[in-house]
Amino acid sequence: MGVKKDELTLLANKYNCDKGSSKHNYTKIYNNYFRKLRNKKFNMIEIGFGVGSSVKMWLDYFKHATLYCIDIMEKLPDDKLLNNYVKSGRLKFFSADQSMLDPILTSILNKDFEIIIDDGSHVTEDQQYSLNKLFNWLKSNGLYIIEDLNCKRGHNLKFKYKTDRMVNILKEYIISKKFKSKILSKKESENLTNYIDTVDIYGDKIAFIRKR
Repeated sequence: MGVKKDELTLLANKYNCDKGSSKHNYTKIYNNYFRKLRNKKFNMIEIGFGVGSSVKMWLDYFKHATLYCIDIMEKLPDDKLLNNYVKSGRLKFFSADQSMLDPILTSILNKDFEIIIDDGSHVTEDQQYSLNKLFNWLKSNGLYIIEDLNCKRGHNLKFKYKTDRMVNILKEYIISKKFKSKILSKKESENLTNYIDTVDIYGDKIAFIRKR
């Protein structure tokens, strides 16, 4: 007898999303954190569009959520389902490099977010930069998730310093309760230290960071 899949995994497989059982198998973990939010109305951010599979999955799973998608591409593809979500107001797209988020932050000034997911470049400097920029917009008790923590992609030379892999920085935080990044100022690192509540890491691949 096969293993019964949770509904989020079934949706991931329906939309050919690599977060499902066909590849990363993240959705089983996500479902444990998110199932209590399914029928709530809230805002969420996902960095990274890919081919749109995860956007479709999230908006099908969270029936009342509004998803703010950030991606380096210029515009969304012409897709009937995506167009319907845009028309309904449940999908909002912002074209931006995740290592240069300042131009779009004014668009979310009056919003707060229950969930923020970084499935963008997987470059360690970009992950740390985005966490610093977006964590303030997360609600108290909200979750910031970073996928592909230990990706072997090269460093972003836009930043003055190369920094350690995100997985190692978060592991050090769990031990020391201090967030340390070479690309963030002392004040920025202290802000993250003060507002991070818990960090859960799964398989050195994905982290769930809860805000105080």
